[in-house]
Amino acid sequence: MAENSQPDTEKKGRSSDTLLLILALLAIAGMGAWFFLGTDEQMIEEVPVATPIDDLDDPVTAVIAVEEPTNELLNRARLAANAGMLVEPAGTNALYYYSLYLEEQGADSDAEAELQRILDRSGSDVEQAIDAGNFERAGFLVDQIRNAGLTHESVTNYQQQVAAFADTLRSRAIAAAEAGNEAQIETLLTQYESLPGVNSTALLALRSDVRDALDAQRLAAAAAAAEAQRRRQQQQAAARQRAANQQAAAARSQTATPATAAAAPAENPAVVAVRAALNEGDLIGAATLFASVPSDNAERGTLQVALDTQLARGVSRLASAGQTAEAEAMLDSWRSVAGDASTESALSADIDAAYIRAATADIVSAATLRRVETLAPVYPRAAIRRGLTGRLRLEYTVDVDGTTSDIEVVDSTQSGIFDRSAIRAVSGWRYEPREVRGQAVAQRVYAFLDYNLE
Repeated sequence: MAENSQPDTEKKGRSSDTLLLILALLAIAGMGAWFFLGTDEQMIEEVPVATPIDDLDDPVTAVIAVEEPTNELLNRARLAANAGMLVEPAGTNALYYYSLYLEEQGADSDAEAELQRILDRSGSDVEQAIDAGNFERAGFLVDQIRNAGLTHESVTNYQQQVAAFADTLRSRAIAAAEAGNEAQIETLLTQYESLPGVNSTALLALRSDVRDALDAQRLAAAAAAAEAQRRRQQQQAAARQRAANQQAAAARSQTATPATAAAAPAENPAVVAVRAALNEGDLIGAATLFASVPSDNAERGTLQVALDTQLARGVSRLASAGQTAEAEAMLDSWRSVAGDASTESALSADIDAAYIRAATADIVSAATLRRVETLAPVYPRAAIRRGLTGRLRLEYTVDVDGTTSDIEVVDSTQSGIFDRSAIRAVSGWRYEPREVRGQAVAQRVYAFLDYNLE
């Protein structure tokens, strides 16, 4: 019996230890529950009782809290309103939560009144954005109202105002083309294309009208330039005639007074005129007068070298400064006094490079290039389920082989919702590459993508 008592004692000791451990765990759990329950009660006591929205001075931004939320969606809606998240971010704003709550709950006069107040505030924001000319911001707000399955008079007004502003931009762009103001044309076309709802067909039609008006203006400008050139040629001919007359007069003077002429031979008037033009920095004038210098004149070679050097430097300087038309005019003058083929090739390359730099410096609309392959964007399933629409502006490079690269989403009315789909689609697009001076060049472009469920 003594031998068996020790194991029994050990068993009882282990049972006592287990019981104590269980009791300790229960005590800890009880204290934790008390702590958390006490914290919750304290938090609930600190939350003010729900205040009717009509009784608040500023019900949209004032605190809207509930002692015991009857619905999680309604509580989220009020918290979002309290945080100023009326229409953004997408999917977690007050409009979105109110619309879900009312769809689920049905009639709730308080919630409906609160929603209407927020809708009116959002509508006012739409009008303010339109008045400021910020149609992108206005379009974003309108999209959020629509995405919440709601409507408001500001949405209808917005559509009418966008259409009216589009008509105004069309008229201004054509007027700018008729005036030959190409910089203003591009600005107006960029504004027009950025308007929500403007599709590629409307944009291409406007660009066609602008090109027609611009072509007509260019023809008129070319005629005016031709007339100016004719007048310049007349002036140059007159200058050559004056030089010839001066040369003849000098020759007669030498004949009349041979002793004086032998002592101090008279300089050729054409040479004197070329030197004067060079001293004044009139390189093109000097090149024109150089044609009147007799081929057997002793100073002709020296003048030719000076003109060759200075005109070549002038072409490169003007090309580097982006003054392409002036550089081409000076190159023509260089050709009239020099004829080195390698130098001409280098100068022409400088001018071509200047034209390419100027043509590709800006980000232009992708609609200016012809797209030969298209990959349609896939509408994200999550966006379909939530009924979301949106508009994105993308920027990307059309390379010399027509492929696209460096694709970026620079703006979106639904941040992150359509980005991946849009980038995947644009990566599959192919274009006829842009050509400048007969060379295919890479061009940075922008384009808009609209996602609509209609």
